[in-house]
Amino acid sequence: MRTYKYFVYILATLFMAVTTLSAAPLIVNVTFVGAGPVNDGADYVLPYILSIGGVDMDAVCYDYLGRVQDNQTWQANELTLNEAESQGQYAGDPGALTDYEDVAWLSSQLTPASTPQNQIDLQHDIWNIFDTGAFTNVTQGMQSFLDDLAAAQPGFTVSEFNNYLFVEPIPVLGTDLPQAFVIETSGTSNNGQNPGSTPEPAAWALMSAGLALIVISKAMAEARRKKVCLVKQ
Repeated sequence: MRTYKYFVYILATLFMAVTTLSAAPLIVNVTFVGAGPVNDGADYVLPYILSIGGVDMDAVCYDYLGRVQDNQTWQANELTLNEAESQGQYAGDPGALTDYEDVAWLSSQLTPASTPQNQIDLQHDIWNIFDTGAFTNVTQGMQSFLDDLAAAQPGFTVSEFNNYLFVEPIPVLGTDLPQAFVIETSGTSNNGQNPGSTPEPAAWALMSAGLALIVISKAMAEARRKKVCLVKQ
């Protein structure tokens, strides 16, 4: 009976470990490849290019207060919409889910036909979401994007944003925090996988190893029991 309880304890511990690993956001290595040619007179605006896990991705910045330089590298959490709402750097803000949705939706409004002024207006709208008041002079172009956003919001569903990931830097003591970016992945980009490796295989490898250990331990315990029985006879 004691051995059985011990096995149950091990299995429960492994299950908790796997669940924790699976629930944790994916940590990725990020390199800032560069920005496009358009700037607003002070900062370069969307789109940007990030290398995430060795994969170059178009990205849109939504963190106005951070700063990055070309070829700068850092580690970041790669968050789904739900993870960003509950664990992101703006998770404590009222209406965080709506704000992250707005960032993703606005980021999708950049098209090949966008003009430099469109890019500036769109970027300023996105920076204003989490850094309210960063750009108080709302231009006609900015208002146009906001009007389109307001019209689209009632139809938002969480599943609509399944292909969006929020790449937020992991703080490092004594260094300035790089900026946060949103990226969009399609079903065919990077062979259908999100940039970076996934943690689930490691988690399930841990579970498999633990189950194997339990089986081996139980077999050894059974062999010892039989040996004791034979000696007593």
